[in-house]
Amino acid sequence: MIQQRKFLTYILLSIITCGIYSIIFWYSLTEDINRACQGDGENTPNYILVILLSFVTCGIYTYYWYYKLGDRLNKNGPRYGIQINENGGTMLLWSLLGTFLCFLGLYYVVYLIIKNSNLIFDGYNRSVFGGGNGGPGGTPAGYFPNMPNGYGAPNGYNAPNGYNMPNNGYNAPNGYNMPNNGYNAQNRGYNAPNNGYNAPNNGYNAPQNNGYNNGGYNNNNNNNGGQQ
Repeated sequence: MIQQRKFLTYILLSIITCGIYSIIFWYSLTEDINRACQGDGENTPNYILVILLSFVTCGIYTYYWYYKLGDRLNKNGPRYGIQINENGGTMLLWSLLGTFLCFLGLYYVVYLIIKNSNLIFDGYNRSVFGGGNGGPGGTPAGYFPNMPNGYGAPNGYNAPNGYNMPNNGYNAPNGYNMPNNGYNAQNRGYNAPNNGYNAPNNGYNAPQNNGYNNGGYNNNNNNNGGQQ
């Protein structure tokens, strides 16, 4: 399960550790973003690489990185049924404004990224683990359509092997209520005409062909070890 981050914790520990915590924080966050957004065709660079490229470009790459990160979180929101209002443009705008506001805008960008990351992580946790970051009672595991076992995914509720689908589903040809081998089906069902529990032929209580209480176990003529 991916843990949520707190903006105030980030600020305080970054100050106390003279920026060392900031490096650890961003490295861990980008790894978790790549995990939660896997399959979207993008990959957020390792933060160590971001530091190096930012140094080479005199900080310009940092603005680009914020832009890409904000845009990626925005695009992955619908994947988990989440609306994220801020996009890459929002991050870039506040990053540039922060240059003229004693870099306060950059702190707001960090706040937005943490906030939106937490939303994505919560959606990811709900889809994979079923409880979200809020604990039990969240959206059931597998609900989200783009996850491997999601509601509309290959193995989901409506998928080929799902509840309502053609193969092995509840209402499918071999399912609970369907013609072949179903619980109440025509052939070999629990209450079905042929070979059913209470069915006319070969049933548990059936009159013909060795039913348990008829031609079978408790029958006076044919019982070999039961009641005579």
